[in-house]
Amino acid sequence: MYTLKRISLEFLSDIQYLYLKCFNTKVIVKQLIDKYDTNGFGKSYIGYIAQNANKDTAAYYGVFPIRMNYYGKEILVAQSGDTMTHPEHQKRGLFIELATKTYHLSREEGISFIFGFPNENSFPGFKSKLNWIFTGEMQKFSIRNFTIPFCEIANRYSVFQPSYRIFFNLILNRFKVHPTSENICHFAVNNNLNCVIKDLTFFQYKLKNENNHFIKFRGFKLLIKTKGHLIIGDVAYFPHSKFLEFLSAIKLLGVILLANKTILTLSANHWLFSYLVGEFKPSKSLPIGFCKLNDENVIFENIIFSHADFDTF
Repeated sequence: MYTLKRISLEFLSDIQYLYLKCFNTKVIVKQLIDKYDTNGFGKSYIGYIAQNANKDTAAYYGVFPIRMNYYGKEILVAQSGDTMTHPEHQKRGLFIELATKTYHLSREEGISFIFGFPNENSFPGFKSKLNWIFTGEMQKFSIRNFTIPFCEIANRYSVFQPSYRIFFNLILNRFKVHPTSENICHFAVNNNLNCVIKDLTFFQYKLKNENNHFIKFRGFKLLIKTKGHLIIGDVAYFPHSKFLEFLSAIKLLGVILLANKTILTLSANHWLFSYLVGEFKPSKSLPIGFCKLNDENVIFENIIFSHADFDTF
């Protein structure tokens, strides 16, 4: 018998515990506070944990509210994230029970729909048991850089991580810029139509994560991080005539940061996809899925995503 409790600040240590038990990942509570504090978008702590009779934390499911522009109308939506069930409590229907209760809460809080990018373990449950609608996959571009792969080595062997972090920050400090209205305005291509709104609130939220950086490099504004490779989360709009300059810039940035690959992950309807696909062949990444919460007629196929929209970025 399990009791479901709505997540709040006091339960973040339980989330920390599940990260360790489910993924063998150590996260500090400060990271969780920053990730779960979505008040800037209007709502926060939309989710539930399950505890057994001994008050042992068994599972968690929740969503992260965020603002989206859908055909000129600003709406509150949420991304599904941090689906976790303790190994000792699996196969007891907790994922479905928690998700169903979370979706009910989401409706009450005025969230229009849920979107997400489930991995291969979660995908069957979302599709067959929660009736998610899937419109395709994110498209991943991997661009080779010819350099010493210190970034990859540091990601693989923790002993090198402090040295790489020092090196990375020394290099990147020269290129960091503040997310002022002037610096972020070109992320709002087509007035942010049919995508997560990339405004000051969005950048402030993403930059709470010390691994994320907003930079200007060779005239291009980028939201980036490194995790084994140089990962570009989003790019300020530029015309196709500047694509070769952009390609040269991100390859050089990868070389400077000693990253053997530069990774860009986008939905196929993203403006940058049309540039990249003329030069590189993408591979399929995570599926793009949606859960309807009301009768609103949303054309999910028209919604545009970049890697920066992932809750893991």
